Amino acid sequence: MKLRNRIFVALVLSMVLFSGCSNNTIVKYQCQDGSLKDTFVECSKIEDLEVSFPELDCNSCPVKIEEKIKEVTKTINEKIYVCNDFREVKNKDNCIDFDKDGWYEIETFKTDTSKTTKLFNIPSNTWRFTWECDSTGGYEGTDFSIISLMFYEKGKDSNDIFAQTIASVLNSNCVDGETSYVYKGNKDMFLKIQGANFENLKVKIEAKK
Repeated sequence: MKLRNRIFVALVLSMVLFSGCSNNTIVKYQCQDGSLKDTFVECSKIEDLEVSFPELDCNSCPVKIEEKIKEVTKTINEKIYVCNDFREVKNKDNCIDFDKDGWYEIETFKTDTSKTTKLFNIPSNTWRFTWECDSTGGYEGTDFSIISLMFYEKGKDSNDIFAQTIASVLNSNCVDGETSYVYKGNKDMFLKIQGANFENLKVKIEAKK
């Protein structure tokens, strides 16, 4: 590549020569190549300068890499269980008070009359119920009562005498802490209590961990 520039810069140099009381001014011209000449014409006789620039090889240039970082927001939904005592736990089993054998209470129903309970859930296949009551009368002063306990699966008609019960105690007298074990669970169910001459009936339902 050639650079042709015919612009010359004239530099006036003032040189003051002290010889006695006289002053002499000498004019010099600076040419494009930096040399000083007495006349402007002498500068024009200098050959044009050839300036070469190296060619750029883009293949050897470093590649600029722009790294783009994508910000990802992740939402984590965490389930929290609230116990009956209002404790918040991550595992619902932490709300349960197990005994040494792994049994824990599901519901305890208390009544002095016949009734049908609310629905409750048995979350395991093995469960049991313990019941006790006080007799309030009988024949000729004897201590006699009648108790029937019938457990039905949700959706079953408890008034149908042919409906299949999950577990039952039929026409029994009041007892003190009798326990029955059942091996058919994992269901929502309810209890129907019927009887006469009893009070302070308590039916405790427990499941096995």
